Amino acid sequence: MKLKWRIFLLSLAFIMVAVAVTAIAILQVNFTSAVETERESAAAYHSYFSSSVKSRMMYMRMTGDVAVLENERAESIFSDIALDFGSFGDASALLITDNGNATVGAGGETGLIEIKRLPVLSSLEKDKCTTVIYDVGDKTILLGASPFSAEGRDLFVLSAHDITDTYASFDRTFRLTGAVSIGFALVISLVLFAFTALILHPVSRLNGSLCRIASGEYSSRVSEKGSVEIRSIAKNINAMAAAVEEKVIRLEAIAEGRKRYVDSLAHEMKTPLTSILGYGDLLRLKRRVSDEERLEYSTVIVDEAKRLKSLSSKLLELACADSAELEMRPVVLRELFSDISAALAPVFEHSGITLVISKSEGVIAADRELFLSLLLNLCDNARKASKSGDVVELSGSIKGDLIEIKVSDRGIGMSPDVLKRVTEPFFMADKARSRKSGGAGLGLSLCAEIASRHGAEMKIASTLGKGTEVTLTVSAVKGERI
Repeated sequence: MKLKWRIFLLSLAFIMVAVAVTAIAILQVNFTSAVETERESAAAYHSYFSSSVKSRMMYMRMTGDVAVLENERAESIFSDIALDFGSFGDASALLITDNGNATVGAGGETGLIEIKRLPVLSSLEKDKCTTVIYDVGDKTILLGASPFSAEGRDLFVLSAHDITDTYASFDRTFRLTGAVSIGFALVISLVLFAFTALILHPVSRLNGSLCRIASGEYSSRVSEKGSVEIRSIAKNINAMAAAVEEKVIRLEAIAEGRKRYVDSLAHEMKTPLTSILGYGDLLRLKRRVSDEERLEYSTVIVDEAKRLKSLSSKLLELACADSAELEMRPVVLRELFSDISAALAPVFEHSGITLVISKSEGVIAADRELFLSLLLNLCDNARKASKSGDVVELSGSIKGDLIEIKVSDRGIGMSPDVLKRVTEPFFMADKARSRKSGGAGLGLSLCAEIASRHGAEMKIASTLGKGTEVTLTVSAVKGERI
């Protein structure tokens, strides 16, 4: 059950209970007061009756000039007085009895008087009216009883008072109060529901925002409006969302970096592995290998294995931390180009393509393994774009404080649309040809990243059907012009 419904139902229950208890208490007090008034009226009736009986007896003795009236005369007076019960007050019946419960006088609806409802008459207190209430048919009767003495006899007077209207009035008032209470509770419930919904609206808004954040919309933020408490909660939710978003972005970056590392490593392993396999096959297939050739082949294999090991470490650093420091050292282009020529010789020879190094001037500051990987990628891409008999040219020349390194081919080239996307990860202009040649669409993307880390500018110029030229512009090491 929602919180607003809980608050609404609990509040409504408390209000209804409070209203009902208050109404019942007030009605009970009023009803008790009304019944007490009826009791007092019955006591006054009995007091007036006793006084009237004594006065009439005294009058009869004085007029008869006797000290005590005869029994027959006294009983006649009691009978006459009982028949005149209505002159003493509001009563429906009156009964005069003696100690033996014998009737001495009666008047009115004596069937309303049920002596058995009273305690034993002889136990009634003198000068006190004892009352009981009971129902007779559809009437509610208040029966009053009190002892009195007349002409030396102990008698009891009993009077029946119809208080049906008092009870009926209470019932009507009770039903009316119940109806009013229910109507009042309904009105209050509507007002209470509106206020509850209004008060809890900010909570619903916060819950909606939390649901969006929980579903993965970590950039979603909560409006910091409302009461102090709501603003504080909203502020904490926003802080939590920002922290989660930052963590997610960081984890995604780490995951993407590791994936890029694996892809890049797989891509970069091909060239040195090809060299290692090529020279290994030469050692395995050649029947006669001179010591000089064996030394040359084994040196290339060892160098390529070392370069592969170093390259994997560098790629891992690049993938996992953009701020990873490179081992920037002076690198002589002549030596660098010589290593490239030696590493790519078997591949180019197998493809029937010639790698020509026209110039190799200058010294640059670079991480040797990574920059070597960059140039190997560019040269290998040029080979893949060329056909047997073509020439791939590699050159490095000094231009003031800069060195321009160019890799050019006269291969298939690229269209302007392809040229715009060529450095995107996993983009392959001709997917069938790229897969056939073992490409994964990561070569130029990785080249661009390595160039950027070295502060070099990489430009690609290409014409479809005429070839491609890639130019790297990098700072020269001052004072070094080898």
